[in-house]
Amino acid sequence: MNIDTLHFDTLLGTYNNNSVYDCTFTLSNPLRNVKNIYLKSIEMPISFNNIRASNSTNLFVITIHGNGFTTRRPVLINEFNCTTITSLLTAINEQLSTVLPSVSFHSVDKYVYLKLTELPNNTVVNFLPSKLLSVILGFTQLSYTVTNEIKADNSYLLAYDNYLSLYLQDIPVKSTGYSNQLISYKIPLNAVNGIVYYLQELNSFSQCVEITDKNYILNRLRVVVYDRFGLPITNGLDYSFSLAVNYHDE
Repeated sequence: MNIDTLHFDTLLGTYNNNSVYDCTFTLSNPLRNVKNIYLKSIEMPISFNNIRASNSTNLFVITIHGNGFTTRRPVLINEFNCTTITSLLTAINEQLSTVLPSVSFHSVDKYVYLKLTELPNNTVVNFLPSKLLSVILGFTQLSYTVTNEIKADNSYLLAYDNYLSLYLQDIPVKSTGYSNQLISYKIPLNAVNGIVYYLQELNSFSQCVEITDKNYILNRLRVVVYDRFGLPITNGLDYSFSLAVNYHDE
């Protein structure tokens, strides 16, 4: 089998949209008759925030109905890398104290609670769909009737970024994800923020994309990194990876 190994470092590529996670590499020698492209290894510093605007995990909208009144307020917090539920709830409560002081969040064990004060019993609380509420804080429903406080349906989850999607854009390949998910290679994340994540191909888990056009000439590679929701990540650091290319039989 005829195989070439290609090594890439974003320090040597060209950023698109001023982002290291959208990088174009120009090959010195164009490749023809390419059949498969395998991911062999990747070395990626984990530096991005888990509370970020790009996937709206820093925002939710709450509406309160009760005793003839309706109050709707957006709650927006700054992006940051959140390591404890206490720091996240403190940031949320600081915003709520300004826009909706009768509402606050606190946690007990692994669960978050929403508490209402100075409001009548059986107040109805509605949320717009929000990854901050449903994925991170555990409130999976959009409407709750509250007597004093409500407990989240699921335990909170700060480390929700359990994989990244490495996507080879503009290459005619077979679909590698369900629906329209932009994913060429799945990068599991088992490193915490500030650590370099390292992945090497395993015999039990080999990832490749297949070129569908035998006449395609590979002379440029644009690589985009998305989070698990298929949304871009903005604040990354340079990373490197290696690909193996094999060819159609002549």
